[in-house]
Amino acid sequence: MRVFSLLLMLAFGGAVSACQTAAMPEPAVLNSTDQESISKLKAVLAAEMGVAKIELGAGDLATQSTISVLPPRLSGLETRSLAIPTQFDLFLKDGDCYIVRQGAEQLIPVPELECRKVNK
Repeated sequence: MRVFSLLLMLAFGGAVSACQTAAMPEPAVLNSTDQESISKLKAVLAAEMGVAKIELGAGDLATQSTISVLPPRLSGLETRSLAIPTQFDLFLKDGDCYIVRQGAEQLIPVPELECRKVNK
């Protein structure tokens, strides 16, 4: 009985400590919004969306953590579209940058970029 109690306490203690050590991602912004950083971000986003090229929506990524990727432009034969921008959020976890498509939970690493925590 003592062995069982000891094992139970160890298992519970390990589970609690594991929850405490896992860092939660925090909203982030880019350290730099120069042309090189934006090009790297666009390349990662394009690869994630499975397209060759993307266009970013308006916004200052040095102050906002939400990234808007605009839908493709209309062709010459189209007059309107119901397409809406795809939204991503920028996060910082354990010192590394990640993007997450809104509505999804998968953290996509972006090691090419440097981020910092959002100042509230």
